[in-house]
Amino acid sequence: MKTKVIYPLKGIGLAALLFSCSDVRLVPPQYEDLVSQADFVISSSICPQTDLKPAKNTKFVFMIDMSVSNIGGWDHRTGPEGQRMSYWDPSKNSDIDGLRFDYIKEFLNGCGAQQGNEFAIMGMSHTAGTIVQSGNKKSLSCNSEFGSSSSASSVVDSFKQAQREERPWYEQWTEHYLTSSDWPGSLGATSYNSALSCSENLIAEELTSDRHIGTDYYHLFMISDGTPNDGYSKGCNRLPEAERRECYLSGIEDYTSYLMQLGIAKNKTMRIHGISYGPNPSAQSEFLNTIARYGNTGKAIELSNVADFPEALCRAVASQAAVDYQADFVMAINLSTLRRNNKLVADSDMDGLSDEEETAKGFDPKVARSSAANGVLDGICARLGGPDLCRHKRDKITCDPSVVNSTGLSECDIKILGLDKVSQGPSQGLDSDGDGMPDLVEILKGTDPGFADMSEDPDGDGMATRAEILAGTDPFGKEGPLNLAETSRIHTEYAGQVEGDPDCNFGAWQMRLEHIPVAPNLEI
Repeated sequence: MKTKVIYPLKGIGLAALLFSCSDVRLVPPQYEDLVSQADFVISSSICPQTDLKPAKNTKFVFMIDMSVSNIGGWDHRTGPEGQRMSYWDPSKNSDIDGLRFDYIKEFLNGCGAQQGNEFAIMGMSHTAGTIVQSGNKKSLSCNSEFGSSSSASSVVDSFKQAQREERPWYEQWTEHYLTSSDWPGSLGATSYNSALSCSENLIAEELTSDRHIGTDYYHLFMISDGTPNDGYSKGCNRLPEAERRECYLSGIEDYTSYLMQLGIAKNKTMRIHGISYGPNPSAQSEFLNTIARYGNTGKAIELSNVADFPEALCRAVASQAAVDYQADFVMAINLSTLRRNNKLVADSDMDGLSDEEETAKGFDPKVARSSAANGVLDGICARLGGPDLCRHKRDKITCDPSVVNSTGLSECDIKILGLDKVSQGPSQGLDSDGDGMPDLVEILKGTDPGFADMSEDPDGDGMATRAEILAGTDPFGKEGPLNLAETSRIHTEYAGQVEGDPDCNFGAWQMRLEHIPVAPNLEI
């Protein structure tokens, strides 16, 4: 069953929350004395335990490298008059015969061909998508859709045919230097940004329609033989060369993080894999490893031989598809500080009301459940109209205030908000609306635990509710420009399997807390 863990840390009401897992072991964090300090560093490893079960319906997205390096590369020489002369060298190829296409089809018709699975096949070059014909030239257009393994195999065949048809144009320049700029079409640079953008469009459209219903898992495979390259004077290549690496890495992080958040918001398991092949697969490892790390698959798969494709794909999918509950996201949130009117204020008893609000509304700022509504958080009572109305509503429900779940919500909290009617399963009172934010956090931060609202922007400041909660800002009030000291700096990432630790067979999360703004709390 799903559980969420709150791990309190000394000095402030800080909760480390991990969700979509069956059990969690926290390695004790190493930290300095935190009392009355806003700047500190906490480093912790989290190893979720998982349950196994057979795979469910899965949709696969394959982004296959269609760059020109698959069939060779250019040699550049200086001519007799100092001019640049370029000759084609087919020996520089990474997969001249297109074997990667055959092996991907082997996966489609083998271990990927489970009943209910669907596939979307796209190529990545200077653009990304499926093959379209314009006159006598072919190009890639971002218009892919999910379909059966047989329809996916046909798309794979079209990629192989395009590569085969474009080879002669390049090979005519093996003996004679290049004199034409009339490029044949689909083969070009390796634009990771185009590939991830096209993948995002496909998956976002899927998840914001009703087509995702009945699908439990999404796997995106980024398969490449080269480092990112947006093309001449395009994208990150418009920057000075020294700045391009960070530009590409930043783009990768943005796209993959957004895709993962889309999955969480729709309660789907999203996994993004990096697969590197070619004569020097480690060259692109930094970029594909970043994709895998943010895509919760740990590290990219490096293949020295394209013949290893089927086994690598099957192994990657099998290791993920057999997992019933696995951590999708790890976060750390300060539960004892709120932001009101662009100021940090204390919520000493962590009930969702600032200390000042509690005093003004007739609650005790040192007791989380201080009203006559037995077993109900003061913050919930304030939502329901105050102590008197809350008591009246509490008298109409039957609940046991001593029954408290793992996050600290009581049976009375859950029932008076109607969360027992929103969710009947193991997520009841944990993440009742399935939007990826625990009910307790939603109550304390003022959002609705019964409605999936994490992607909304109620204050219209350009930040989604989820991002505001994680940053420690107010989802309902436009703050002025915030300096770095006013927002939380928390870094979490999936680190993959930990060798030699049986408790981390399904991977560890690493969390680093560098700064969390705090307000002085009452002593309780």
